[in-house]
This record gives sequence, C-alpha cells and structure tokens, in this order.
Amino acid sequence: MNIHTYGCSWSYGVHNITPDVTSWPQKLAELCPDDHISDWSFPGTSMEYSIYQLYRNLETQEPGDIHIFQATMPYRFTYWQDQCFLREDLRLSKTDNYSKYNPLMRKLLTRYHPQTDNTVTDLSLINPDLGYHSKLYSNNNRELELSTYMAQLLWANSVTDMCFTWINPGIKHHLIRDIPCIENVLGEDFDSYVHDPGKHFNSEGCDRVAEWVHKRIYPDS
Repeated sequence: MNIHTYGCSWSYGVHNITPDVTSWPQKLAELCPDDHISDWSFPGTSMEYSIYQLYRNLETQEPGDIHIFQATMPYRFTYWQDQCFLREDLRLSKTDNYSKYNPLMRKLLTRYHPQTDNTVTDLSLINPDLGYHSKLYSNNNRELELSTYMAQLLWANSVTDMCFTWINPGIKHHLIRDIPCIENVLGEDFDSYVHDPGKHFNSEGCDRVAEWVHKRIYPDS
C-alpha cells in the first residue's frame, strides 16, 4: 500500500535541513515495512503548498492509497515555478520504503513567514526579500486569512484519510473541533519532545507521533 504524507517542517524534520534528518513519516515507514511512505512535506511551506501536493496525488492515486495531512499554520506564503515538481531528481529515497524531497528543493521554493526571528528554520532562505515581506504582511487581512485557512483545513480533512494540526492554529470553530491537534493529543508530554523554538520534535517525539498515526490507520494491529 502507498501512504502519502503532507506538511511542513513538523513532518519533514529540521536538523539543519540535512538528508539524514529524523521525521515521524520515516518512523512510520519503520512501523509499516510492507507499505511505501512517500513524504511530500517540506520546511517553511504553506497550506497552499501541501494542498497542491495532495491535489496532484489525488489525480494519480492508486486504489487503496492513504493520504495523511499535517496542516501547517496560517499566514505562510510559498511560491514555485509551474511544473517544477515533475523533476525526478527532487526525490530522495532514504530507505527501501520511504522517500521524501531532497533538501536542495529549497532553492526552487520562495517561502515567507510572518516571523523574522530565530523561530523560523532555515532563515537564510525564508523571507528572502524583507521589503516584499513588509508589504506582504502589512496588507494581510487577519479575518480573511483565518477564514481561508479554515476552508483549506476543512477541504483537506474531507478528502484525506487523516488530517491533523501540530499546534493550535488559533481558530475556535465547531466545524474543526474534531480535527486532532498533536499538542492536545500528547498533552503534558508535548513540550518534553520539543527541541527548538519552532516546536519541532526530537527522535522520541517523532516515535510518538508515528505510533499515534499508525494506530489510527491500522486500528486492529
């Protein structure tokens, strides 16, 4: 079976953006040796990026494919050239049953975050133009952003086998109350796995998330 995972650095992992980084999708591959996990996440990317990857894979999926969507936070913007993801050299096979994007793909993406401090991973390649950054976020409407984000989250939840957030996105609405949040799932244990200001997990935390995902897609195992 093919399992597709989507998200940002919380799924990709962020130990200096190197190919040997630990991630929960890789840990999931260890728990599912008979499945192939294709990880489409990448650090610093937006909801639109993940939705594009999901939409692209839904068009070409095989019967029985599973899609697991880790929703990133709102207020992120990611741009890329049309059809750049068709390049085969962008993919990296880390194990026999786990593949992800090569870290070099960061050169093909333009990524903006609201923050410009050290909570942003790979800061040298995020917010590359601070003048544009200022214009972008000074003209950002909070109400519009959050309503658009919620619509994206609800759509992803409706077409995937599993959808969750990492931390609370700051939206209180009954329509998304049943979408799990890792921060809530792990409770007091959450902070014990965090290894940097961006709330990225260490290896033990990735194990916990992978085990939680595995139980949800294989409840009888």
